[in-house]
Amino acid sequence: MTSYRPEYLPAYLSNGMLGLRVGRIPLLDGLCIVNGLAERDPVEDGEGFARAPYPLWGDVVVSGHGLSWHREQASLVEQAYDFSCGELYTRFRFQPQSTAIQVEVLVFCSRSLPTVVGHEVRVGVDADCDLVITGGLNPAGVPGRWISRRTQTPGTDVPVVDGLMEWETSGGLSTCGAAYVTRFEGAEGAERRVEDVDTRAPLQTSYAFRAQPGPRLCDAPALEPAPQPPAQRARSNGSALDLPGRDARLRCPAG
Repeated sequence: MTSYRPEYLPAYLSNGMLGLRVGRIPLLDGLCIVNGLAERDPVEDGEGFARAPYPLWGDVVVSGHGLSWHREQASLVEQAYDFSCGELYTRFRFQPQSTAIQVEVLVFCSRSLPTVVGHEVRVGVDADCDLVITGGLNPAGVPGRWISRRTQTPGTDVPVVDGLMEWETSGGLSTCGAAYVTRFEGAEGAERRVEDVDTRAPLQTSYAFRAQPGPRLCDAPALEPAPQPPAQRARSNGSALDLPGRDARLRCPAG
């Protein structure tokens, strides 16, 4: 697909446990459901399926101008399924001012590890700029409330994951746990920051660096153990996995 119309349904990915609707800008547009996760339906006043925090959430900031703040400046270039491996590939362009970036997003729901969503983001720029790439878990707009939010892994001195959370659905019918971990490659001196001050902010990890044009500017893979059903909440191990068949190069000033 190279153009998007309002009547088009967002792309759908699932492995039987997790279901994702992924919009034309995957970092901002989408929703997640988990098998067995339920809430009190506000219309029927009975049990219904519940949305879970979105595990593909992220942002890209170009010289101080964020994708989430200026989404009208983003335009879809291409979105395509690869049914041989269950992957969804999206490419879009973002030009808030004079500098334009191309963002490639690869997403899949693991079939061998059905609680895991794999998410890879690559960014290319057409001019030198300050770049910040962010990934994490965002419950914004999802009915329910935080039960817990952590950026430290209980029982360990060194964090195993970037962050983990427990979320209660609307009406308190069920809860789910989620954890995420990010990996950034290629730019020496990138400043890493985990949001551990604002306890109501989305769980997020950002990488800030100086970027310059190159044939493959950015490879920022992230694997996020996605929201899990009640029986598995608080058991995410946050294990990082490599995405097979992908280069891991980042052309930046230091590289």
